[in-house]
Amino acid sequence: MQRLAAPESAIEAFENALRYNPKDSRLAEKIGKALVSTHDYRKAQDYYDNALRNMPDNTALRYDMARLYTKLRMFNDSAKTLTKALSNFDEDDEDGVNPPGLDVLTKDVETLLLLVETYKESGEKEEMKNTLLRARNIQRMVMERARSAGEGKSTQRTTGSEICYMLAQCAEEEKDDDTAIDYYKEGLENSVHEPSMLSLSKVHLRKHNIQECEDMCRSLLRVASKKEEASMIMGDLMFIKGEYEKATVQYFNLLAKNPNNYIAMEKIVSLLRRSGKLQDAPSLFEKAEVKDPRSSSHAGLYFSKGLYYRYTNNIMDAIKHFNLARRDGEWGSKALANMIDIYTNPDGSNLWEDGEGGLDGTNRESIRVAEKLLREVRSDEERRLERSDSISTVPRSYTTNNLPTRRFAPRLIALRLIAARGARA
Repeated sequence: MQRLAAPESAIEAFENALRYNPKDSRLAEKIGKALVSTHDYRKAQDYYDNALRNMPDNTALRYDMARLYTKLRMFNDSAKTLTKALSNFDEDDEDGVNPPGLDVLTKDVETLLLLVETYKESGEKEEMKNTLLRARNIQRMVMERARSAGEGKSTQRTTGSEICYMLAQCAEEEKDDDTAIDYYKEGLENSVHEPSMLSLSKVHLRKHNIQECEDMCRSLLRVASKKEEASMIMGDLMFIKGEYEKATVQYFNLLAKNPNNYIAMEKIVSLLRRSGKLQDAPSLFEKAEVKDPRSSSHAGLYFSKGLYYRYTNNIMDAIKHFNLARRDGEWGSKALANMIDIYTNPDGSNLWEDGEGGLDGTNRESIRVAEKLLREVRSDEERRLERSDSISTVPRSYTTNNLPTRRFAPRLIALRLIAARGARA
C-alpha cells in the first residue's frame, strides 16, 4: 500500500486498514505522513490531534506532529508536543525511589534531541544549549547502564559523541574555543567520531596548537572515510610551520585526487610563487578544466588564475579574472581585496608612502575605481557581520580589526591627499 502513486488513495487504503486494526500504530503514522505529503497541513494537524487522543503513548506520532509544527514554524506548539513525551525523571536525582529503566532514559534523550532541532530552527540558542546539556547528562547514565547490561554499547556511545559535538559547536559560535575543545575531547572518549576529530583539528590550528593539531590530523587520516579536509589541514599546518616544500607536496597530492579543489589550488599558486616555480601553475588550471568542463566558470578557478597573473605581472589579466570572481559569496571578498591592492599599488611603487609630487590622470582614475570597490567591500562586510550574530560561517579572523576596509582606507586617504596636492600645484 505504501507504493500507491496518489497520496489520497494511500490515505483511503490506510484508513480502511486501520478500521480493522484500530490499535495499529504504524498505520496511524503512515496516514499522518501521507496527509503531510499532500500539503493539507490543517487536516494533518487535526488528524494528529485526534490520533494522539486515541493513542497518547504513541511517541512516533508525537514526534511526527512536532516535526510538522516545526516545518510550519509553530515552534511553541512543537516544543509543547515534545515536552509531553518526556518522562518525569529528574536527572539530578538518579538515585530516587523509582529510577526509570534504560528504555525510558533512551527515549528521553531522543525526545530532547528533537527539542534541540526545534530550538535551533527557532533561534533560541540558550534553550538549545540547556536542552543539550540535559541530554548529555541523561546520556551519560544511559551509557553507564548500557555498559553494565552489555546492551547497545556502540550505538549509545555514538549518541554521546554526537551530543558533545553539538555542544562544542555551540561553544565555537560563542567564540569559546577552550570549552569547545573540552567537549570535542569528551565526545572522542565515547567513540571515534570523525566530525569531532576534524573540528578539533581546526580549533587547534586556529589557536596555533601545532602539535595537538598535527596529532589529531594524523589520527583522523588513519580512520577518515573522506580524507580531503584532513589533508588540507595538514597542508595548512606545514605552511604555518614554515615547511613550504612539504606543504606544496601535500596540496599537489590533493589536486592529483581532485583537480577542482580550488582552496588547495589558491594556496599552491602562492607557494609556487614563493619557490619561483609559477610556470607550473597553468597546468593545474588545465587539469581542472579537463576534469570538469563547467569549472572554467568557477569563481575559485577565476581567483586562482587572477593570483597567477598578478604574480607574473600581467595586471590586466589579473584584474579581468578577479573581476569575474568578485560577485561570488566565497571568493568575492578576496578578489575585491586583490583588485583594490592592484589599483592602489599597480607597480609596487607605494605612492601613498611618498609625500613628494602628485598623481597623474591614470593614478587618479585608479583611486576612483579603488574607492568604488572599497564601498562594495564595505557592503559585503556589513552583511557578513550581521549574519555572524546568528550563524557560525564567518571566519574567526573576519573581525572588525581585520577587515579589508581597515586595511585599505589609510592608503586611499594618503592617495587622496597626494592627488589634492598635485591638483593645487
